[in-house]
Amino acid sequence: MDQVSIGEFARKARLSVSALRSYDERGLLVPARVDDDSGCRYYDLVQVKDARLVAMLRQIDMPLAAIKELLGCDPAEAARRVAEHWRQAEASHAARRALAGYLVARLTGRNPIPCMR
Repeated sequence: MDQVSIGEFARKARLSVSALRSYDERGLLVPARVDDDSGCRYYDLVQVKDARLVAMLRQIDMPLAAIKELLGCDPAEAARRVAEHWRQAEASHAARRALAGYLVARLTGRNPIPCMR
């Protein structure tokens, strides 16, 4: 397998070196090899697919712990988990949208809160 340095892998995977180091520390995306003398990390090019998946899952705000679990799932279960994560994200967003609308109305005097005395 072709192995590349962390810097080259970061470019190919479209991730930062610091993100890759963090993912390694969390056991999420572990390098294929770490040089004993220098501590340099080397990745197999076949790992780019998983690295890009991690990047996309982060773009939908999936927590790293959930991503780590998802990477160990079969594709159907992984897809179910992504769908569930997104359903929850949309519900949370809808609740925040409603609250923001209420606050705008309250602050502009269109929907004042009655005084409680």
